[in-house]
Amino acid sequence: MERSRRVGFRKPSIFKDLILRISRSTTLRVLKQRKSLILIALLGVMIVITVIALKALYTPRPITFGSIEEKLRYVCKNPRLSLVVVVTNGTMKISDDDIKRIDKAFENFVKTYYFNRYHTIPVVPNYTICSISADELNLTGLRFYPQLVVVVADDVIGDAVKAIYDKVLEDNVYLLNRYATYDIMKKANISLTFKYSASAILVNGTTKFSSIPENKIAKVKEIAERLALVEITNFSVVEWSRYPNLTIYPTIVYISKDPIDQDNELLEKLRDNVYVFKKSLRLDLVDFMSRYLDIELIAETHTKPNTTYVPIYGSKNATLYLYIYEDLLCPWCSRFHTFVVPDLEKYYIFNNTLALIHKNLIVHSEIRKFHEHSMCLALKYENLTLIIEIFHAFYDVYTAYLENGSGYKVIQNVDQYYRKAVEEILGHYEDCNISSLLSIANDVISRDNNEASNVYGITGTPGFVLWSNEKNIGFVFVGYRDFDYMKKLIEYLLEL
Repeated sequence: MERSRRVGFRKPSIFKDLILRISRSTTLRVLKQRKSLILIALLGVMIVITVIALKALYTPRPITFGSIEEKLRYVCKNPRLSLVVVVTNGTMKISDDDIKRIDKAFENFVKTYYFNRYHTIPVVPNYTICSISADELNLTGLRFYPQLVVVVADDVIGDAVKAIYDKVLEDNVYLLNRYATYDIMKKANISLTFKYSASAILVNGTTKFSSIPENKIAKVKEIAERLALVEITNFSVVEWSRYPNLTIYPTIVYISKDPIDQDNELLEKLRDNVYVFKKSLRLDLVDFMSRYLDIELIAETHTKPNTTYVPIYGSKNATLYLYIYEDLLCPWCSRFHTFVVPDLEKYYIFNNTLALIHKNLIVHSEIRKFHEHSMCLALKYENLTLIIEIFHAFYDVYTAYLENGSGYKVIQNVDQYYRKAVEEILGHYEDCNISSLLSIANDVISRDNNEASNVYGITGTPGFVLWSNEKNIGFVFVGYRDFDYMKKLIEYLLEL
């Protein structure tokens, strides 16, 4: 029994020892694991701190530039020569091949400008071309991208750019003219991203001289895009009667929800979402389309000029009226009256087919007083034709001087030669200081000037409106025309 008690007494001790050993072993292991985790964590923190410190130490600080030129020269790696910088927008990508094509197109632009101005082809100096984002130059919101910014030196590049630019960003840094840039990009076959979009409508004329033929219509879309600097999403053709109040045809109308007339000196708003070319530019548009399409294009009008207080040379019942917007000192007005009017008299005026109508378009401001005086005299004598007679007498002398290269003598002594013209017609010279008549004369001259510019877009002399009184249609054109040209249009209108 005693033995059994001893044995029973020792058995619990074995289990206790075992439990203690296991407990101590587990605790040590846990303590060791915790210590390892703490060490790992501390090591990780030290690594992060080290990386941050190294990054701060070796990351270059942002470079600040004192000027746009300094920034561009740094980006383009060019310390001295002229720079041509292609300004991109958003996600637009410009490849090396794109740069090469733009480079070539820009060089051709400089050569063409220089040749047109100086009649010689220059050697274009070396320059660097590169690209940069519009955001970096604060040039966001332009009509289209890419654009061109040029840092110029004192060379032929600088000569060309300084003559054709939209904005001076700072000394020697220019934003190139948008139309020149557009042409460069098109010749380089670069796709453009536009700020605005629109539908374009060609409002065509009705005659063979004023209607754009079918095979040229597609190119009018290019003209519409280039002049408005918008993306053309749709293009169509309609007759003039759809837009009867535009006065000059053919023309282009734009339909857009965007304010496409903003930042565009060519367009004006006709009504909501409808934009047209400014009145004073519609005739220029016809001339531009004629040259761009390489066809003869003469503006058509369905708006008859005002005939109140106008001198008529010929029959009032003539089939055709030829309105001449002129300035007494206009050399080509003078030549027209001297060289062309005699044949018009012989073939059309004296048989009551055509009548000439004098209109005022003051180009030389110092001449206005003579226009007022001649009209005052005509009103005084109740004979408006006196105006044409006085002008003819003046032109006869003026043309003679022009032809021998001494027209300047008449210009320098215009008072003297005008007085002689009046004396030739009236037999004497007299002043006309009747205020009521001078007031009428002044109003008529102002009306004629406004009509020329804002109805027909005639801004130079001589300007013409050849009008059919039977068909209520006319042709509008500017500049000297010989008798054969006039005959062609006269005969066409007579046969309509």
